[in-house]
Amino acid sequence: VSGPALEGGGWATAGQGGVPPDLPARASAMATPRQSLPGPFTELASLEDEQAIRSAHFSPSGAYLAVGSNTAAIRVCLVPLRRVPSGALEWARVAPTHEDGRPPSAAITVAWEAKKWHRGSIYTVRWNHAGDLFATGSNDKVVQLQRFEPRTCSAAGAPLTIKPRSGTVRTLAFLG
Repeated sequence: VSGPALEGGGWATAGQGGVPPDLPARASAMATPRQSLPGPFTELASLEDEQAIRSAHFSPSGAYLAVGSNTAAIRVCLVPLRRVPSGALEWARVAPTHEDGRPPSAAITVAWEAKKWHRGSIYTVRWNHAGDLFATGSNDKVVQLQRFEPRTCSAAGAPLTIKPRSGTVRTLAFLG
């Protein structure tokens, strides 16, 4: 998957655990023609933002992608998946149309969004193991916990705000 963190437009493919810091992360680069992605990346879908996307995390089911950016907005996107005859899930794509056989990008739909979720850039977003709660951390020194209803793709209640003692919240993890 690509977007603002990769060549100014997205996130690393699943399992990459992050993006090298030397890659540009400016949405303005989206106005330039796309170049081939570095390394073993394959663009499956893209999501654009006004500013850099700093964090993205797939829900445990793979059906949702939570995305946080410098705009302080949090987005929960529907991931275009389909079930194949074996029962496994795969990215829903149409037949290859590029001359080199690459599949075209699938659309990612923003299903839920909260603008100004934080007062600063969102540096990290993580789903819990059940996929019904996500957490965000920011340079506003706050962690927000939000219940999420996957069946309706909506927030459930108000977020819980946690104020750690100091510093930018750069990473989060759910234990257990």
